[in-house]
Amino acid sequence: MARQRLTPQRIRDAKCPDNKQQAFFWDADVKGLGIRVTKSAKAFIYQSRLADHEFRIKIGNCDSVLLEDARSISRQFAALVAQGIDPRQERERATSQEAAERQESVRKETTLGEVWPIYVEERRPSWSENYYNLHARLITAGGQQRTRAKGKTIPGPLASLATIPISSITADTVKHWLGKEKTTRPTQTRIAFEALRTFFNWCESDERYKGLTSPDACSAKIKRDNLRKSKRDDCLEKGQLKIWFESVRRYESRVMSAYIQTLLLTGARREEIMSLQWSDVDFRWNRISIMGKGGIPRDIPLTPYVATLLYPLPRVNQWVFSAKTGATGRLQSPTKAFQKMMDRAEIEGLTLHGLRRSFSTLAEWLEAPAGIIAQIQGHQPSAIAEKHYKKRPLDLLRMWHTRIEKWILEQAGLEQPAEQSDTTPLKLVMGK
Repeated sequence: MARQRLTPQRIRDAKCPDNKQQAFFWDADVKGLGIRVTKSAKAFIYQSRLADHEFRIKIGNCDSVLLEDARSISRQFAALVAQGIDPRQERERATSQEAAERQESVRKETTLGEVWPIYVEERRPSWSENYYNLHARLITAGGQQRTRAKGKTIPGPLASLATIPISSITADTVKHWLGKEKTTRPTQTRIAFEALRTFFNWCESDERYKGLTSPDACSAKIKRDNLRKSKRDDCLEKGQLKIWFESVRRYESRVMSAYIQTLLLTGARREEIMSLQWSDVDFRWNRISIMGKGGIPRDIPLTPYVATLLYPLPRVNQWVFSAKTGATGRLQSPTKAFQKMMDRAEIEGLTLHGLRRSFSTLAEWLEAPAGIIAQIQGHQPSAIAEKHYKKRPLDLLRMWHTRIEKWILEQAGLEQPAEQSDTTPLKLVMGK
């Protein structure tokens, strides 16, 4: 067919003959530009030859692409062919690049609130349940009805950052956030800052989010300039033991009283003792099996006084420190009760974790070996000899642990029960 200059009217008039499936009409102005006409559609095309092979590429439908735009695109294709470049490959490359740019644009708009749940779930197998729940609470939006108190829950420390794209969280953003949060809840803000810094490190190690975070958003300088150092020196003094035991022993809840005393006399972490089940306590062989930090189990002695605390507790379910209210059936938040005990005793600044520190510190009055104390408390070995050569049996731990308990009770004006191999509790358990 002879070439004619394409015009809008000629394009509208172009028809496909009845005896053909398609027809081509070529432009006289731009070599290679034409329209392909079928029974149902008309489209601009470009046709040329490259390396002795003829090819054809669609530019777009005639009802959506202007004629002058089609001529401009055809000239660009002709310039590529003149350089030995296949326009089809160049278009595919450009399309891929545009898609990648769009994807990167969407990636940069990903918010902290969208990625945080993914991070928490992927890290969950390596965390304790308590640590997992902590991370979930840090970013909660709040506003939910409380289950054990009146009113609604408050937003977590990171909630105000949840709607901000990760790529937009800069050092200034973090400093502004710290300035608002630390005035009302400094401890939770410090915890949230450390969690946010760990989260940013995880993002940088994950290809999905690599390069989004600002490298100085959670720098050590920001922490140093905006957060006070956490106090790690709260500890019971020897002279406070008598009033401390008096206050804890006369607390209204026997379960809570036993829990707090057990924390001090074992030096264990609060969640380790709170999650004890009856199957973990062996009254016959005077052993407590604890699931420690990082899911590492350990056995510690069941000392005489602690045995008298645990054995009379109600066995309403599998938990040693059970609770009548709450979904889990066990103690969940002993902080308020503990603070009430300390207020009665007029002891200021002591925390639940301070009881763990108190056990270690008080044991030094007996010059107990540091390795013995560390093994009872579940600290990681700090020397080669501790890691590979010293395997202390439970009986050796019991000897020292019983001495430590006896000394603490003496300072409190209490008497340690006699340790027996065939105790009354054993007979009762066996008789069931």
